Amino acid sequence: MDSTLSELAYEKIWEELSSTDQKVLKAVISGIRDSDDGEIKVEDVRKAVNMSSDSFTKYRKRLIDSGIIDGDRYGYLKMMLPRFEHCLFQ
Repeated sequence: MDSTLSELAYEKIWEELSSTDQKVLKAVISGIRDSDDGEIKVEDVRKAVNMSSDSFTKYRKRLIDSGIIDGDRYGYLKMMLPRFEHCLFQ
């Protein structure tokens, strides 16, 4: 299943992201892997990518609008695409 998702969808999604979107998403994925609940604090992601709150908001919004991450819980992010982090970053 991971191979199919990766080849048919996730690689295309990844390739269409800007380099900064990819950088932010890598930080989200890294933080989620280290968490017990599948979420990461927005503040931790901002620190990992060394961005101000104003700069980060643009990339956070784009990733949420594209359906890759979920920001419904204030101050936290989680992945929306099942197994995205496993398919691209094994």
